[in-house]
Amino acid sequence: MPTADKITTLTKEQITEIADQLDCGNRGFVNRQSGRLLFTPDFDNGYADEEFYAVELEELENNFSDYIEIERPNLSNSFEIMANFTDQIDDNNKLKDELTKALNNKKPFV
Repeated sequence: MPTADKITTLTKEQITEIADQLDCGNRGFVNRQSGRLLFTPDFDNGYADEEFYAVELEELENNFSDYIEIERPNLSNSFEIMANFTDQIDDNNKLKDELTKALNNKKPFV
C-alpha cells in the first residue's frame, strides 16, 4: 500500500478479514476515506463467476480512485514480518526459541 495515500484507521476485525481474504487468494480493496472493504476473486484464474461479484465490481469501476488495493505479501515480506515478530518476544521465552529455529531452517515455509 503506498505510503502517500491516507486511509482511515482499520479495526482489528478488518485487518483479520483482510488477512483471511488475501490468504484465500482474493483481491482486497480499502476505501481511502471510509475504510470500506471490498473483496473479489482474482478473475484471471478463471474459477470465479463475475456475476456473483457484480456489486463490488460496479463500485470499483465507478469509484476506483477512492480505493487502494491491498497487495498480498510476497515470501520475502512474509519472512521479514515473522522475523520482526520473533524479535519482539521476550528473550527467555520458549516460543521465541522455537520460532527462531524454524526461521533459520533452510526452508522455513515448509
